[in-house]
Amino acid sequence: MLETSKRTPPYIGVKKLNETIDIMSRKNYSEVSPILFMSNGFSKIDALLAISLLKFLGILDEQGNPNNELMSKLRLAGDARKKAFDEIIRASYSGLFETIDEPQNLSSEALDNAFLAHYPDLSRRVLKGVKPVFFRLCELAGLKEKGSVRTRNVKPRSESKIKEVLKPNKTLGLKKDAPRGFHEHSIVRGKMFVIIPEDIFMRTGREEELNKDWFTVLKSAHDFADKYLKSEDTNEDEQT
Repeated sequence: MLETSKRTPPYIGVKKLNETIDIMSRKNYSEVSPILFMSNGFSKIDALLAISLLKFLGILDEQGNPNNELMSKLRLAGDARKKAFDEIIRASYSGLFETIDEPQNLSSEALDNAFLAHYPDLSRRVLKGVKPVFFRLCELAGLKEKGSVRTRNVKPRSESKIKEVLKPNKTLGLKKDAPRGFHEHSIVRGKMFVIIPEDIFMRTGREEELNKDWFTVLKSAHDFADKYLKSEDTNEDEQT
C-alpha cells in the first residue's frame, strides 16, 4: 500500500523561495516568524508561505523553532551547499525519493500523478505552484540544471486596469477591499475570494492545527473554483 503524507508540499512562488533561502542564509536566527519576512518586503500571505516552506524542509519544527544545524548548512558554498540541499530535499520529499528513481526527471504528467498519489490533499490548482518549488530546490541540490524554472516578470498594470479590478461589484454587493481587521485570500482573481479575521490568519503561521484547517478551507475553495469557475492560471512560475 502506498504511504501517503499529511504534510503539504510548499507552493510559494519561486522568487519568494529564493528570497526566503537568502534571508535564512544570513545567520542563525533564535526566532523565525512571519514578521521577519514581512520586514523584508514579503506580503502577509507570502510570509506565512515562507514559514510553511521552512517547516516542510525541517529548518523549523512544527512549533516554529529553528533547527540550528540545518540553518547553518544554508550558509555553505559550492558542492558542500549542494550536498546539504540534497539531504534536505530527500528527507522532505522522502515519499517521492524513496519510491521513485529520480522523480525530478519524470515527465510532467508522471510527476503530477506522483505528487497526487503521495499527497492526496493536493488539488491540481495548488499542484501548479508545488512543482516549480520542487524543481527549484532540485536545482539548489544539483539534481537539475539551473534554468529548469523561470520566474515571470509581471508587467505593472495600467491605472485603468487597476481601477477596473478594484471596481465594486454592485450586483454581488462586494466591497473593493476586505473590511478592516480581515484578510482577503484570492481564489480566482476578480471572481472568488475568502475573507477571514486578520488575527486568525496570522495565527496560521504559528499554530499547526489551525494551519491544517485553513489549508482544508482553501483546498475546498480551490476545488469549487476548479469545478464551477473558469480556470485562470495566475501562477508566477513555470517549468521551461
